[in-house]
Amino acid sequence: MVLNIIAALWGLSEATLFFVVSEILLSWIALESRKKAYIACVWSLAGALVGGSLMYLWGLLNPEQAIAALDYVPAISPQMIQTAQSDLKQKGIWSIVAGIGSDWGVPYKIYAVQSANSGISYIAFILVSIPARFGKFILVSTFFGYLSNPVLKNWSIRKKRILHIAIWIAIYGMYFSLKSN
Repeated sequence: MVLNIIAALWGLSEATLFFVVSEILLSWIALESRKKAYIACVWSLAGALVGGSLMYLWGLLNPEQAIAALDYVPAISPQMIQTAQSDLKQKGIWSIVAGIGSDWGVPYKIYAVQSANSGISYIAFILVSIPARFGKFILVSTFFGYLSNPVLKNWSIRKKRILHIAIWIAIYGMYFSLKSN
C-alpha cells in the first residue's frame, strides 16, 4: 500500500513540476511483481490526472505564469513548449498521446498547460490523458517485468536492481544530453 501511495504522489509530482518520471518507481516494482506494478500504475495514473488537472487549471487561469514556470523545469525548453502548443492547434487533442511518445517525449505537464491555453475542454483533456499516461506506465512496467522474469530470472534481485539503476541513469544521461543541445 505504501508503494501505491508513493506512486500516486510521484504521478502527481511528475505531472506538475517534478522532472523524474514515474516509470522509474513502476519499473522498480515490476522487477519483483508485474501484478503489483500494474496496480501501482493505476495509482500513478490517478496522481497524474490530479497533477494534469492542476496544470490545466493553471494554464487556464494564468497561462503566462504557467509557461514561465515550465521553462524552469530541467530539460524543458521554450521550443518544447512551442511544439506542444502548435501540435495541439494543428493536430488536435490526440497530439498529447503522440507528443509524449515522440522525440524523447514532450512532457505531459506542457500539454496540460497548453491544452487549456489552446481552448481544449477539460473533459477532452482528461479523457486523452488516460491512455497517454497509462499506456506509458504499463509499457515500461511490462518491459521491466519481462526483463526480470523470464529474461533475467536467474539473476538475484540485487543484480536486477543494479541493472535497473544503470538503465535509468543511461536514459536520463541521453535525455539531458539531447535536450541541452
